[in-house]
Amino acid sequence: MTTPWWHPDRLAARRDKLAARGRLKRAVRDFFDAAGYVEVETPALQPSPGLEPHLQAFATVLHDPRDPVPTVQLLHCLVAAADGGGETGLVDGFMAARTLRTEHPAAFSLLASTPVQFAYCDATAELRATRPVIGLDPLGRVREIRFNHRSLQPVRLPPREAGPFYAAYRAFASMLNRPELMLTFRLKPGDCLVFDNTRILHARTGFAATGRRHLQGCYSDLDGVASTLALLRREQAAAR
Repeated sequence: MTTPWWHPDRLAARRDKLAARGRLKRAVRDFFDAAGYVEVETPALQPSPGLEPHLQAFATVLHDPRDPVPTVQLLHCLVAAADGGGETGLVDGFMAARTLRTEHPAAFSLLASTPVQFAYCDATAELRATRPVIGLDPLGRVREIRFNHRSLQPVRLPPREAGPFYAAYRAFASMLNRPELMLTFRLKPGDCLVFDNTRILHARTGFAATGRRHLQGCYSDLDGVASTLALLRREQAAAR
């Protein structure tokens, strides 16, 4: 009889690696605790939100079956700018990419096939990830968007290729800022915005220097959320 996958004997050979993974995740969580940032279920860094639409640019790759990108982001509004401004803007990156594919197919092809590097570095961390701006699945469908001006590094391409890439990047940036593609609204204290961080780009409008806006952010992973929902449905079904 085959030993079940969850049996302790099947995990014994991996115990040292599992313990090392636990130490790594604790170290990452300690880093975020010290920085005053709430971190949930994924060791990745979120740059401070800017005025233009952007997405998380970093990927933390772990050798396990989980989705490596922080797929769910939560922004909890604690303080809203009292003197106007500071509205939140959301853009469906998949819709923008599909529109780019229709209107500028060459630009779409370049952004989907050219790996670029995103990076963040300070005194306590150095994070890098190399991916295309537009990620596709094996069937050619848009799977994820990576777009962040502040962490995008200069592309390492020959001059004859760099020009067309940046032209494609500007075309996509212009697409993302189309008013008809952006949903704009004002978060109030107590509101919590939850969205797919690989699809939805978020931005904010400016506000007066005397104003104050405070959002508390954290992450989860889509597979973890889906698992929790499945377990809740199972419990509900069993209780009937």
